[in-house]
Amino acid sequence: MKTILLIEDDTFIRENTAELLGLAGYGVRTAENGRLGVDLALALASPPTSSSATL
Repeated sequence: MKTILLIEDDTFIRENTAELLGLAGYGVRTAENGRLGVDLALALASPPTSSSATL
């Protein structure tokens, strides 16, 4: 499934667009402004880290 990052400051538009995209088969992550969108994009793009290391 492809995931879309939707960044929109208008709550009504953001929620309705996210719902329509979800119904169309997309995974949707939302952010209410550009700063939060960039932070979310960076978090989603970061590879997972292991909490345990072998020495």
